[in-house]
Amino acid sequence: MSVIINSTSVENENENENITIKNNLIDSGNNENNENNMNSSDLSKLCKAIEVLENFHHIEIGKILKLNNVYLNENSNGIFVNLNKISYKTYQEINNYIDFVKKQENEINKDEKLKRNLQTTYFKDNKDK
Repeated sequence: MSVIINSTSVENENENENITIKNNLIDSGNNENNENNMNSSDLSKLCKAIEVLENFHHIEIGKILKLNNVYLNENSNGIFVNLNKISYKTYQEINNYIDFVKKQENEINKDEKLKRNLQTTYFKDNKDK
């Protein structure tokens, strides 16, 4: 499964929010009978959080969706999911994955900053000859 992000469009129609991320994993369509404990703003935040992730994270989120038996609709524009139809458990799993990714990126950034500081402090005058 390969996912490529090329374009994003967001449209609002009446009170129902319709979000399409082409060549991504998300398509939040209209569903009046929402049995989940999430509202449209929660789903919109989730969609935007997924949108900024790298492609390999999209694949991992796709695996989470597939493991939870969420219907994935694929066409020439990419893979789409109606977020209104996912369970609260699936929503939580995706949110937990996004939180994990953010924490890991923060830790990596801290370590890289420390590494640069150590290099400039201890090795700035040491040049390989």
